[in-house]
Amino acid sequence: MIHEKELKKLRTIFSLIFLISLGIISITLYIFTGIFQYKNIDDRDLKYWNYTEEKVIINTEEFILDGKEEVCWLMIHSYASTPGEMRELATKVNNELGDKVYAPRLLGHGEVPSKLLSLELNDWYKQIEEDYLEMVSKCDKINVVGSSFGAILSLKLAEDYDLNRIFLMNLYLSSGPIKDKLIDIFSDSFVYLKKRKLANINNIEGLRKHVAYWNFALIPVKHSKEFIDNVDKSLIKVEEDVLLIHSTKDSVSDLKSVIKVKDKIGSKNFEIIVFDESNHILLADYNKEETIEGIMFSSPEPILIQSYSEENVIKGILEFEKLKRV
Repeated sequence: MIHEKELKKLRTIFSLIFLISLGIISITLYIFTGIFQYKNIDDRDLKYWNYTEEKVIINTEEFILDGKEEVCWLMIHSYASTPGEMRELATKVNNELGDKVYAPRLLGHGEVPSKLLSLELNDWYKQIEEDYLEMVSKCDKINVVGSSFGAILSLKLAEDYDLNRIFLMNLYLSSGPIKDKLIDIFSDSFVYLKKRKLANINNIEGLRKHVAYWNFALIPVKHSKEFIDNVDKSLIKVEEDVLLIHSTKDSVSDLKSVIKVKDKIGSKNFEIIVFDESNHILLADYNKEETIEGIMFSSPEPILIQSYSEENVIKGILEFEKLKRV
């Protein structure tokens, strides 16, 4: 039998282990999240970025490239990013196709991360809807490109309006069941995550040029879940030609998002391009070794089969558009 003295010793040891573990967890959370540091959410970005007199990060403003208005392009950047994410694609579309391009800056982006805390996808959709309605009054047809959250906004727009074509990059419907649950439980306490690198981009040069927030606001992601669920339920309304581009190495968005959209949309004309080495921000990333097949599903005879090098995601979008115009 264990003597009372030995039991007391064991209790002391277990208590010490518990306190040490609790201390390690608390320190880790303090280092990597915004727990107990709500007011410090903007500090890293204010120190890192240069700002205009309007308190906007330099080179993050919305932009318009004038061109033909038979087909216009609305390009929507990803969450916590800026319109600059779309700059190279927009320039090539404008130069090679001659089309007009508009890349708005979503509310709260390109400033400081605290500006995002009171916003969610419903707010950004109202903004994008207004932009679309203004464009449709001038343009015959409109193509919409969306990245991550921007892809969700593009789908919603396709559910509500008659678009020409939509291009969905690294579509975000879910981060996977475990991550989604953690976001739901801890967002209000953690408030934000302190990112170790600026964005989920594997290409060093692409990462160096990218502009995004260093502190990642979690609350808007949690509060956007209802919007995402509603878009998911209405995917049958999407009848436009769709190009879906994703990566198996995307550390943010679950690849199942692409499969879900493929199975649920009303469109019979769509292509899927899957990369195997890039991360989440496809327009800033690369694949050094392989090309990826894009196949038109849901038709007995695929309408379009093409392969593209991931070194140029933009080429895939342009080729898809050129083939559709033949």
